[in-house]
Amino acid sequence: MLQIGVMTDSDITESSGLVASRKFPGVFWTHNDHGESPRLFAMSRNGFSAGKFHVTGATISDWEDISTDDSGNLYIADIGDNDENRDQIQVYRIIEPNPHGSGSVRVDRTWRLKYKDKAHDAETLFIQGGYGWIVNKHVKNGGVGLYRFPLASTARTTTLEYLGLLRVAADVSGGTISRDGSSLGLVTDMGAYLFSVGGNPANAVRARGYFYRYEHPQMEGSTLLPEGMITSAENGDLFLFDAPPFRGH
Repeated sequence: MLQIGVMTDSDITESSGLVASRKFPGVFWTHNDHGESPRLFAMSRNGFSAGKFHVTGATISDWEDISTDDSGNLYIADIGDNDENRDQIQVYRIIEPNPHGSGSVRVDRTWRLKYKDKAHDAETLFIQGGYGWIVNKHVKNGGVGLYRFPLASTARTTTLEYLGLLRVAADVSGGTISRDGSSLGLVTDMGAYLFSVGGNPANAVRARGYFYRYEHPQMEGSTLLPEGMITSAENGDLFLFDAPPFRGH
């Protein structure tokens, strides 16, 4: 595990999600989690700033993650709920802008979501197979909950489908899916997990994940690349988990 950089933009006060662009090679996106205006920040692998964009049509209650798809979209997860009392959470979709500059981008789709049983805190979103997938933060009953919602849903509010527990030993603060859908990565303040899922993230509830221990109290975002899993911390530190199971995705 290596530290590979630090985010240089002083407006990134509490980085809370990370994703590698599939449209602009070498570009990564992050955002603050709350208490700021809704903005996205583009940067290099080592944290050097490339541009920033105000997101119109969105509010920022507790932004916790960001994901992407193969169609040039970014998905912002307003899913944090420290007090576990939100009636609903939301995910915003925008068309990924050219990162080298500044300006504004507009939300072109919003999914309003709720849990069937009660409110949960969550900090992980990824997109795979026509679904948005959410992983709860806190370990309960030996794991964290895995949920999904169909991207094709046109309901005013969509109830999340519960898939089961992912067996982890520490609270999950970020996650990512490999571009080919074969691997699911999760990051915690105790280290990182990798699950082999074979294109279907629901398979992770029956899998034993590979765990690499690295204790860091502020781990937040993650994204899988051929060189390994790049993770970010709230303070802007960037790390690379490059153990063999994390590479080649």
